[in-house]
Amino acid sequence: MSTKDNAPESERALVRAAALSPAARERLRRSLLPYAARETRRFMKRWNIPKKRLDELIAVGMHPFDVVFNIYVREMHHLIEEEGHFYQYFMWWVRWAISRYVYPDAYNDEEKSE
Repeated sequence: MSTKDNAPESERALVRAAALSPAARERLRRSLLPYAARETRRFMKRWNIPKKRLDELIAVGMHPFDVVFNIYVREMHHLIEEEGHFYQYFMWWVRWAISRYVYPDAYNDEEKSE
């Protein structure tokens, strides 16, 4: 283990603690918020979405946190131990949630086939 891993707020240490403690899970969520905001701004710029929707879309991007975290802990966190992996994984979900919210028709294929 690197000394980075033993730092009190390293991502890996926080993910491990968040798996056991609601307070640590909330710290992890709050630590991701600035990164989710940055990803949201990038998404908005790329797709020419008005800046007035920033807070709304940040909330949309952060909404799946609990579900995504549970999936990560159950299926992936034991396999990938690199610092920053959960961040990258969650940012993918932030972009997915926002794109699904902003462009819902692009995701209705499964509903049309029923």
